[in-house]
Amino acid sequence: MRNLILTFLVLLITGPAFCEDAEKTKLPDDAVSALADFDKAVAAKTKELRAKLEKAQEAATKKGNLDGALAVKAAIEKLPPVVKVAAVMKPDPLSTSKRVILYALADFKGPSYTVAASEIDVVLDAYRVGFPNDALRSLRLPTGYTLTVYAAEQAGGASHVITSESADLTGTPAFTIGMSSFMVSKTK
Repeated sequence: MRNLILTFLVLLITGPAFCEDAEKTKLPDDAVSALADFDKAVAAKTKELRAKLEKAQEAATKKGNLDGALAVKAAIEKLPPVVKVAAVMKPDPLSTSKRVILYALADFKGPSYTVAASEIDVVLDAYRVGFPNDALRSLRLPTGYTLTVYAAEQAGGASHVITSESADLTGTPAFTIGMSSFMVSKTK
């Protein structure tokens, strides 16, 4: 168990160091693939660690060690959430009328990212898909879709849901919190 925890901590601490320069330029496909593999490994280790800690919590509770059970529960709550990691995939855009497109400049200009149909309901880190962090300024968002923007990677930090297309997001909550990760969803 100790080795698993140490491995997880090393991955958690060193992971962002691999990605510092990735925010500045679009990553080559092999680098995106390597980062996706890393994300999958972290997600798998997190899931494995969570399961082991839950068993340890249950055992401590059965033994009457409530302080120990509460300590394990606190450790579980500190684990990062496991988010669905997008696989590296070739663009599979939605039909023309259903495309969700993020733009780095107002009025639907500048660098853009078209969300693929396979990326619906998947949390995506902006820099990993080649879109600059905190650069969302306009958005094509067809009826029936929402965009949730997150201030931090992997759906972390403050968030804001956008429900309609916008030619200029300046001054909106989405602009204020920035966008390091995002998720497009179909409305129910």
